[in-house]
This record gives sequence, structure tokens and C-alpha cells, in this order.
Amino acid sequence: MNRLQGMNVSEFPAVQPGTVFEPENVAAVQELLKAHNASINLPLRVVSSGYNWGLGSASSPTPNTDLVHLHRLNKIRIIDLERGFAVVEAGVTQDQLSAELQGTSRFLNCTASSGQTSIVGNMMDRGVGLHGQRTHDLLGVEVVLPDGTAGTVGWWPNVGSLAANRWGLGPSSLHLFTQSNFAVVTAATISLRPRPSRREIVTFTVDPGTMETVVDQLRTLVGDGILSGVTKIYDEESSSLYGAREARIAIHACIDGPEQIAEAKISELWRRLGSIQPQRVPASKVNDDPLMSAVISLYDGDTSNSETIVRNALNASTQGADKHGTGWIFALPFLPMHGRDVVKAIEIVRQSIVGTNVRAGTTVNVLDHDTVDLVVALSFQRDETGSNDAHQVFDRMVSKLVDSGYAPYRVDTGHTREDYADQGRSIDALLAQRISRVIDPTRVFASNRYVTAGAE
Repeated sequence: MNRLQGMNVSEFPAVQPGTVFEPENVAAVQELLKAHNASINLPLRVVSSGYNWGLGSASSPTPNTDLVHLHRLNKIRIIDLERGFAVVEAGVTQDQLSAELQGTSRFLNCTASSGQTSIVGNMMDRGVGLHGQRTHDLLGVEVVLPDGTAGTVGWWPNVGSLAANRWGLGPSSLHLFTQSNFAVVTAATISLRPRPSRREIVTFTVDPGTMETVVDQLRTLVGDGILSGVTKIYDEESSSLYGAREARIAIHACIDGPEQIAEAKISELWRRLGSIQPQRVPASKVNDDPLMSAVISLYDGDTSNSETIVRNALNASTQGADKHGTGWIFALPFLPMHGRDVVKAIEIVRQSIVGTNVRAGTTVNVLDHDTVDLVVALSFQRDETGSNDAHQVFDRMVSKLVDSGYAPYRVDTGHTREDYADQGRSIDALLAQRISRVIDPTRVFASNRYVTAGAE
């Protein structure tokens, strides 16, 4: 069994697909869907690269499906530096676009994963980059509907407005296609960030016991516009898991702006954090540290060192991780940007692994003044005991996080939104099911972890 047949580094239940389709262009996707007979053929599910580690990789949450693998749709169709966008197909990797943008006036908001992961795939699952949620970079999508109809949704170059308007006029349908199973997304128009005149990533360490104060002070710094991008806080275990030379609480803060403004921002950063006595990591040590140097590069949209993070975390290459890598499960809750909430969530994580050999690292990603993306990584041995322990820890931990109001924003293939969403408090799921019945009445596409196909 390989990763496309269900093998995954998280050891979620794996179901082998029937046929694996690998279309090379949009026309081939259209032909595939037009020829698909839902009464005879297995329902379809779609992956781009399939490197969705920690959440089930390319494995299926439902049995008896065929698989559409979009890795051959790998063309960068347009890069417009002046207007700040690119059109990329679903199989285009971070490495591809990052390399094209090096030395230019624009950069890609990268996620801290393998450079071989799909840009579009991560956006469709609402991933997070070093400069915020990647859905904020999504301007438009090219889709093929279940009946083979192809077209664009949101903003697309040379269609209507010269300036990007992702919402268009009237109800916006752009995000019908994120975390859904309504169509095959074959390409996307994405925004490219402008490079500032100066960028400095300030890396420093703090002592254990200071997390609450650190988070609360960072909140004021974000609110006052001192910090740019996503401030990252690796705890001791997370630093160790991802390959840092020292298991310390390490913080990366992004400072953008002209020389004098940047210097003033850095001075204000140190002033506000003075009570906790942060220790700045010298540039020489940052450059010599596998994790720190890779993260610094990612802030500038450079994925050339990202494979180091993968190999340190999973003890395998990108291609070999699902078969040979160390066990790895992600829990991804959103938290309020308050020190007390971050400390409480981290304590839930730490208590959940007591009495087991499962390791748990937490990374705080400060998305904005009010929201934290807490990345919880569970590392385990992939034997029967190790896997069972890890999944019991995961279920126990996530249940406690959800009960505390810290719900996940992405779901793994072993669970569905119904496991975590507030029951009876919104009609999101109901609307999604009704839309599914309209767009896909014959159930060409299989249910996924976010939408039950054609549910009544």
C-alpha cells in the first residue's frame, strides 16, 4: 500500500480507492466527469499533492471511492508582479512558485510545510501561512462541476474588473469551494504579497512560565501595528520535534517597514517585553539552527530549506513520510488571543499525554489581535501500541479542547465536522447539504469530512 492507496503517517483508518485518475489538464477533468456514471461508478474524491500530513494525507474518510489526483495539473499560467497575482494550477507546488518569485518585488505567503505541497490544495483546506490564513490570498478559482461544466468563480484576470474583487457582485460563491466536495478545483488566482523595503525577523527565547505574559504583550504589539505577519511561538517540545538545536521556547516576530520605522518598532518590542527578560538569538545562531533558519526563509516566501523541517519532524523525506515516517497527528484549534486561553489550551495538551510515550508539541501562530492558531503536533511510534495510544490521546485531548471552546478549523480524515461543530446553533451544515444536492444531485463526488454528499 502507498500513500495514494490510503497509507498515512497519522495511522488513520485507510481505505484503498478503486481507480486512481491522473488528468493532465482541465479538458481531461471535464471528460472524466462527463463520462462518470454515478449509478455504476464509485463516487470520486479529489487530492492535489496528497501531502496533508497529520490530517490523514491522501487517505479517504469514506470507503468505496475512486481518486482524482491532480498533481499533473502543474502549470503556473500567469505571474503578474505589477498587479500582484498569480494563476496556478492545482498541482503547482510551493517550491515552484517560490522559485519563480525569488529576486522579484512579490512573494508567496508560504505555509511551514514541505515545499512540495500544493498551494491550491492547502488553500482549499484553509491552511495558514507565515503571513496569515491563506484563504485571504484566494482571489478566484477555476472549477469543473459534477456535470463537466467548467468556469471561474470569484475574480479572474481578463474577466471584468482590472482590480481584484474576489467577492464580485451579489452573493459570493468563492468559498463554496473551500473545504467542500462540490467540484474539482483545477486552478486558482492568488494574491502575491509586496516585499517591504526592509524586513527583519526578530528571534528570541523566553523562560518557561512566561507564556501568559508573552501572549498578552504580543497582543498589544499586534494591535498597535508593531508586528507584521504571523508571530510564531514554538514551545520546548515543538522546538525539539521540528529540529531546533535547543529545546527552548522560541519566538519569531516579523518587523516590516522603512529603516527608521523598523528600528523604532524593534525598540518598542524590547521595551514592552522587558519584564520577561527575552534573550535575542544572534543571527549566527539563527543561521546555524535548522528550524530557525528555515522559518526565517519562509517569512520571505523562500521554501528552499523547508524539507529540513519535514525530515526532522517525520524522520523521512516528503515522498517517503507516509510509508516510513514517524507517526504524526495534528490538532488545529483556534483560540482567543489571550494569555490565559493559550496557557489553558497548552495545559490540556500536556495533561492528555500523561502516562503515555506520545510526544506533544505546541506552536502558537498569532493570526491577528484576537485569534491564535494553535498547532498541536502529536509524535508517536507507528507500532500497534504507539498508534493506539496516540489516537486515544488525540480524541481525549480534542474533546477537552472543544469543551473549553477551542474548536478546530480543519478536520482530519478520521473525523467529520459533526464531531466538533456546535449542534443546533447554526445552519451552516444544512445549507452545505442543500447546496450539495443542487450542484451534485447524482452524487458524483463522495462525502468528505466537511460535507455529507447529497444528505437529506
